[in-house]
Amino acid sequence: MRLLAGQIALEHAPIPARFQCRILGLKNPLHRIQKKLYQVSPNYVDEVRRDVARLPSLGAKLDYLMRNRQFRVDQQKPEFLRLLNMVRELAPKRLVEIGGRRGGSSLLFSTASGDNCDIVTIDLGNKGSRAKRLMSLCRDRQIQFWQGDSHAQETHARLAQYLKGSALDFLFIDGDHSYEGAKQDFENYSKLVRPGGLIALHDIQPDFATAYGVQTASWTGGVPKLWQELVADGLETTALISEPHQDGYGIGVIHWAGSKA
Repeated sequence: MRLLAGQIALEHAPIPARFQCRILGLKNPLHRIQKKLYQVSPNYVDEVRRDVARLPSLGAKLDYLMRNRQFRVDQQKPEFLRLLNMVRELAPKRLVEIGGRRGGSSLLFSTASGDNCDIVTIDLGNKGSRAKRLMSLCRDRQIQFWQGDSHAQETHARLAQYLKGSALDFLFIDGDHSYEGAKQDFENYSKLVRPGGLIALHDIQPDFATAYGVQTASWTGGVPKLWQELVADGLETTALISEPHQDGYGIGVIHWAGSKA
């Protein structure tokens, strides 16, 4: 190995690639590939299951899953923890989540609900290897991961058939964030919720671009507009918002009195 112009010349040195990367200040690409492969492996799913089981509280489990890359829960902790505690108090028997994303929220809803809750998560991405990982993560829980469009008539019909006349206790809407899409989800699926149940919408707080004209990575779409309309309709609601001027997020909870239809 010889020095040239203040650099380390590696072409004649028998140095393993991982150490060359360290010398040059680069990340080892092989290690990164190995890490990504491990994170989609059955062993990694089992590791996550063990870790979550060891943690003593809903708050601790939420902390862990908010930091987990594969099953990340994209929420503000104070907001989602309050929602989880509301779900725990409700003790639902039937729960539907629209827009399950990476599956961590489904696991937390199941934990909060107890052992006797049937959960259906509807998401366009619930397919292939992702669906297999989610089912493995939650294999000891009563959770079904359905691949489908919540706006499609066949998805709604499938859920109605699955319920066999029973009503939902809790509905969580975090799917299509356009105003029209979120409104359609609310109108279609709120009819399946029993009086006394809860309906929650994620991202009720306007993002910075909407509120102040400041562009960031956050986007809440038309959900804040829908939420304000529901509040104006006189529904009994609770807004879970960590900070009044935050960039998006926020969970709106409706204490459902029943459908007007």
